[in-house]
Amino acid sequence: MSNKVKLTREEQTLLERALEAMRYAHVIWGFPVGAAVLGEDNLDYIGCNVESDVSGLGICAERCAIDHAVLHGNRRIRKIAITSESKAVRGLRPCGACLQYVKDFSQGDVKIITATSKDGRILPESVDRRTIREMLPLPFEIDLGLKLSQIAKKFEIAGIPWVVVSGAAVHLWTSRREITDVDILVPEEDVPKVGVLFDTEGKSWKAPRGTSFGVALRGFHIVGKVMVDEECRFVMDEEIVRRACPKKLFNIEVRVASVEDNIALKAMLQRGPDVGKRDKDDILLLKETHRDIDLQYLRRRLEVCNAVERTHAFLRSCGISI
Repeated sequence: MSNKVKLTREEQTLLERALEAMRYAHVIWGFPVGAAVLGEDNLDYIGCNVESDVSGLGICAERCAIDHAVLHGNRRIRKIAITSESKAVRGLRPCGACLQYVKDFSQGDVKIITATSKDGRILPESVDRRTIREMLPLPFEIDLGLKLSQIAKKFEIAGIPWVVVSGAAVHLWTSRREITDVDILVPEEDVPKVGVLFDTEGKSWKAPRGTSFGVALRGFHIVGKVMVDEECRFVMDEEIVRRACPKKLFNIEVRVASVEDNIALKAMLQRGPDVGKRDKDDILLLKETHRDIDLQYLRRRLEVCNAVERTHAFLRSCGISI
């Protein structure tokens, strides 16, 4: 849409949806703003600013759109687009409260696309795209270590085995991967029990792609299985538990799934930057830092998951032949 910022088709569509949402803005003293977010279900959700006669009782378009996505089961957003009228603002930017809200629901380093409009059309020269980290370098964040210690204590009392998987596991195995949140795998049959343990603070959660269901806490996903389809699924079994290794995360003793199990999981999902993930990069990092990958076990794990055919070419592109 602009010579300066080249948007993807997905981003262009999101910006047009934000422009559509702006038409519904309820403005009393300010100016209309529209927003559209791309949820983890790959659907877009719109919102507009709604003002009140009482200052502070309204809601910004960005938070309205995110709330709309949450209402439909999303716990993370992938991108957000925001637009307003050119005569109202110069250099459109979300307010600080909205930036924190975007960070709270971010899946990875979320892209924020902004633009102004005139006569119902986006002005190409106004289009800008930045990441949440660029716009909010020092966000408010919860103490993940304190939260993890509480989770570990509840699991110990309830007798629920658990292992750390995915991004946090890659961090523990390589020390070269930042932690954005923590994924925890528990036995599939224990997920209802986990729901009871965290009933006052957790939300039942079903992701559209990958994790089937579990409990979402701020900064944590506790899941019972990961599915690509009905046949291709990753669940905890005795061998995953046996191969898990003790490590310290936020100075809390945890057990982390093996390098091979994490490679298998990420090879199954094959998610990329378009959804705020980097599964291939993580596999390459694990391969670079661990030269003694047990290829026999990796193949056996993929056979158990019914994922050999799905992952064969992907793993070869990572330099791993099974």
